[in-house]
Amino acid sequence: MATRVTIYDEAIASAFWPGEMAWRGTRRVGDLHARYARQDAPHRTGRLGKSIYMVVTPYGRFRCRYTVATKVEYASYTITGTQGPIFPKKSLFLFVRPRPFSYYSKTTLRMSVRGQRGHDWLESSRQRAWLDSGI
Repeated sequence: MATRVTIYDEAIASAFWPGEMAWRGTRRVGDLHARYARQDAPHRTGRLGKSIYMVVTPYGRFRCRYTVATKVEYASYTITGTQGPIFPKKSLFLFVRPRPFSYYSKTTLRMSVRGQRGHDWLESSRQRAWLDSGI
């Protein structure tokens, strides 16, 4: 007597998707990366650190990947820096706020300000996550 095995297309498709171990490992490293990115992000107001999130997605047929991203518009400037001098767009002077935002003791009028240096906190958090994950 012959034995029949019926395989549905969902079972075939699941054989070609990333396995559960790969998915869990990617999620573990991605969560660690997002946690370190929140720690390493600049903390002036706290908006940047709170907006960091992580998503795991299938990539190709046999792989998966994670993405660490943020929703604030100024995140790229904290990573790459800005080129100076920076001039005002609508008026003649810039109003530079006092400490802790700058080294001035009171609000100061300036014609221009220099740019800021970049600090790639996202890359340094990625390196720490990969070293600490043990993969």
